[in-house]
This record gives sequence, structure tokens and C-alpha cells, in this order.
Amino acid sequence: MNQERFKQQLVRDREWLRSLYEADSVSKGNRFLTYSSDSQIDTLAKFFFFISNGEIKISKANFEKLTKRQLSLIRKTFEAKSALRRFLASDRQTKVSKLRKLLPVMPELLFTLFNL
Repeated sequence: MNQERFKQQLVRDREWLRSLYEADSVSKGNRFLTYSSDSQIDTLAKFFFFISNGEIKISKANFEKLTKRQLSLIRKTFEAKSALRRFLASDRQTKVSKLRKLLPVMPELLFTLFNL
């Protein structure tokens, strides 16, 4: 995956990602996911791909807040390029439902992006 192109996508979707990061409740985060564009969802998925492959680091404290179920979902869905391709090719409803499972820890996952 081209990192330069991904950086451009992060810049393009930074306000949406910040809104998701700063959402003070799961229901508010859910609204941001529901009304997001397909490209915003894809950018978030690619961000999780880089986290799951260790190219973007998250702090140990934030990592420890993830449950085994959430870690399993991230690894299963985003770790391999083929899994990421399947996720990106899936329908919008499937994408949003998988990402909703990560809403309780979304601030911890996005922390690195906004606090460097």
C-alpha cells in the first residue's frame, strides 16, 4: 500500500477523523460512522491496517484498553492485505457494523494520529 497516497487520504479526512476521535460517547461516534462517506470509512480501515502491522504505533496504555475480542477483530479484518481488500470490497453495511464494534476504543486507536 502506498504510504504517500495514504497520507493524502489522512489529510483529506482529518476533520472527520478528529470528530470521531473526540466523540464523547459511543452513540455520537455511531452517528459519525453512519453519516460518513465510503472514502472516509476506507481511510479508517487503512489506518487500522497500519496499526495492526505495527507501522503506526499505539501506546502500551492504549493497547491494554483493547479487549481480546477487539484485538481479534482488528487482526482478522485488517492485518493481512488480502483481509483488508475483502473489507474494502464489502458492502457499506458490513463495513460500518465491524467498525461499530471498535467505537468504545476509537479514541485510543486514533490517539497517535492527533497527539504526536
